[in-house]
Amino acid sequence: ISVSFSSAQENRIISNDIWGANQNFGVFIASARSTWIIQNDIHNNEIYGVYINANVSNVIVDQNRIYSNSTSGIEMDNDSAESIKIRSNAIWGGGQNYGIVISDIDNTLVYFNQIYGNLICGIDIYNAAVNNQIIGNTVYNNVSYGIWTSSDNADSNKIISNNISGGN
Repeated sequence: ISVSFSSAQENRIISNDIWGANQNFGVFIASARSTWIIQNDIHNNEIYGVYINANVSNVIVDQNRIYSNSTSGIEMDNDSAESIKIRSNAIWGGGQNYGIVISDIDNTLVYFNQIYGNLICGIDIYNAAVNNQIIGNTVYNNVSYGIWTSSDNADSNKIISNNISGGN
């Protein structure tokens, strides 16, 4: 199952099993306002579990189990997104390269997630991503890095009170 919203408002994706080896994305969001993704299992998608792209606002990704997607559990990519909250999710590897990727996104709040067992990194902040807050996450057993800021242009991000341990 792949769920996509483009130019939609007041979207609710709650308590689903979203998966598919032939799907690029479990959930794709672009040009959407007020989208909630809550208490889903999102897994085994070819690229991303959740992909948040251009012109979105008021997105909440909360209490999901996101795992075994090829590239990333959650990928956020575009500077025209605002008010994104990623909270209380379990995001883990199973062949997945990254738990959460924040690329060219500003003012995102990522908090109280459990992120582990990814092949490269738990949380990656890069490509001019600024003023993001990474707070109170538990990040462990990712192969290369727990939390990585991988761009000279990724400024003013706050990484506060995270529990980063073992194998990062």
